Amino acid sequence: MRRATAWTAVIALAGIVVASAPTVSAARAEKDAYIVAECPQDGNPQSVERFEFPNPNDPNRVLIRGAHNIYNEFVLEDDGWSLVGENNTMANVNASESFATIWGTFDWDGNLGHFEGTWSWGNSAYGRASGRSDDGRLLKVTLGLDPSDYPHLDDCEDYGVTELLIISPHG
Repeated sequence: MRRATAWTAVIALAGIVVASAPTVSAARAEKDAYIVAECPQDGNPQSVERFEFPNPNDPNRVLIRGAHNIYNEFVLEDDGWSLVGENNTMANVNASESFATIWGTFDWDGNLGHFEGTWSWGNSAYGRASGRSDDGRLLKVTLGLDPSDYPHLDDCEDYGVTELLIISPHG
């Protein structure tokens, strides 16, 4: 009986401690979404570290390593596209006649912040990218939106459209 009374006292004391603890509320993350067009810079200093056809009997199989490109980044606003920064990318590719896997890194710098991260794209309609900023914000990107669903970017002949989601963890 004594043991039960002792445990009851401990449980009651723990309940008092928990009940008197200050309430902690988690700050809601702030999320900002953007539609972004990516246009290769004029005179793009594209370079490739390695480009090869690894199988002489299969000319459709290609390996690319270290393809470097620089893009101008435009954000869609109410009055059209506005230049907001640039994106330095590094890409690797494994491709055959019917399949390609592409992956790499990016260093995105502009009015929305500085983000570094990774991206990948397989044989689906969309690719994905994610990265972090110096101040802890998270960048999530959906690659491969249809450019015809958005106003035309007159500053560029051949561009891609993505959706950016910037998450500020502390609101």
